[in-house]
Amino acid sequence: MAAQDISFDAMQEKQRLLAQMTLEDPAVESVTAYVGGGGPGGGSSNVGNMNVGLKPLKDRPGRVTGDQVVNRLRRKLTSVPGATLFLQAQQDVQVGGVEALRSTSTRSLTKT
Repeated sequence: MAAQDISFDAMQEKQRLLAQMTLEDPAVESVTAYVGGGGPGGGSSNVGNMNVGLKPLKDRPGRVTGDQVVNRLRRKLTSVPGATLFLQAQQDVQVGGVEALRSTSTRSLTKT
């Protein structure tokens, strides 16, 4: 969660930066990110979510697991000022050849 007075544009920029940094990981195949929570009344713009698709295990440098990717991303993504990202690896499931990794990116964003 972010400060309630954060603008949509500021939150969107934080989300874009986090998604871009995630996509730069060599084990990541795709990132889908959006701003806005699904609460009563449609949620708010101070919450974001990301879904991350990993490359097939055989195509990942070092054949890293989902948990290893999460740990690597966690260290990297904490460098974004004012953003707190909560990452969670889901059970490895093959859907269309892509391992699923869900990142629930509810953040606390503060202006620093």
